[in-house]
Amino acid sequence: MHFILSFKLADEFCLNQYLDVVVFLGFLPSLLTTTLLGAWGDLAGRRLPLLFSCFGLLILIVVYIIVIHFELHVAYLLLGRLLSGLCGDFPVALGSSYAYIGDITTHRSRTVRLAFGEASLALGGIAGSLVSGVWVDAQVTLKFNCCCLSLFTLTF
Repeated sequence: MHFILSFKLADEFCLNQYLDVVVFLGFLPSLLTTTLLGAWGDLAGRRLPLLFSCFGLLILIVVYIIVIHFELHVAYLLLGRLLSGLCGDFPVALGSSYAYIGDITTHRSRTVRLAFGEASLALGGIAGSLVSGVWVDAQVTLKFNCCCLSLFTLTF
């Protein structure tokens, strides 16, 4: 019994190390592309970088679904993180969204709209953490990711 417990702890430690590397290596390309896409958004408009980063996040969700469905090694998640990072990832989506709100609102309504966006982001993060915890405990991770993909595609 002790051997099985220590083996599971070793597997979880190894998995956490892989996921740390995946997150870090996905973060590195987004540093470069965030500055490039942000400057491009000033010239070409706010919607194109926003769509570009959403496309990268869509690729990330599809890679997660493939890895979970086919039970591939966790290192394959790096491919999705790299592609998402090259498309700007979450910082470009946030920056483009807030810049777009700043462009289309008047000076008087800008504060309220930006506060509404921040509140929506905070409530969505809280609700997502609560719902995903329950779904992971129920061992329906693939269904959860497919649900996320369909919702993300609908908003895209």
